[in-house]
Amino acid sequence: MSAALGQGPTVWRGMTQALLDAEYDQRTLVPDLGPHTADWANWSAAVRQAYPCKTLIYGAAPEETVDVFLGAGDGPVHLHFHGGAWRAMSKRDAHFVVAGLGPLARAVALADFGLAPEVRLTKIAAQVRAAAARLIREHGQISISGHSSGAHLTSLLLDRRWWAEAGVSAAQIRWVLLASGPYDLEPVRLSSRNLYLTLTPEEVGALSVRHHLAQELPPIAVVWADGEL
Repeated sequence: MSAALGQGPTVWRGMTQALLDAEYDQRTLVPDLGPHTADWANWSAAVRQAYPCKTLIYGAAPEETVDVFLGAGDGPVHLHFHGGAWRAMSKRDAHFVVAGLGPLARAVALADFGLAPEVRLTKIAAQVRAAAARLIREHGQISISGHSSGAHLTSLLLDRRWWAEAGVSAAQIRWVLLASGPYDLEPVRLSSRNLYLTLTPEEVGALSVRHHLAQELPPIAVVWADGEL
């Protein structure tokens, strides 16, 4: 990155505003996402041709739906949340994950939810939890995963407060995969992403799950790539 990004007053852990903003901008490393999103679209279209799918409704809003693909494995129903910086993409853009998870799980579910700035993150969190609760009620146990901002949303399913409210236990979430997610929202609030998220300090505290983790947790894998921001 340019040395100029490191010049000026610091706003978080020794990082300047320019550097922090760059660390939350994928274009810093990949100026053209087009070829990658085109691949995701093609792979997802192939999945829709290969796997039977039904759509469930978990709430009243138009986006509150879950696509459930029939799998070929004997593992629990798996629920995945797509990325997109909380403001872009949809479950259809991530249907390609079924190709990898389908042979392992009885079914693979991908949930849609509202997007910022039209929907606040607090509401998005409630939607994610409602989708998970619907599948847990129906199937008893699920496994869960998410990528990027979807990994943050997945982490919210490990909140002891929600477990108590929804009657969820560690035994009902068999395993968790969190890929490339932001789990502390304070630097997000301080970055340019807050221009559309408009997070308050109170929301940061409520939606950064490290403050609220349940004591007894299922197996969790937290992964990221070597060259990530």
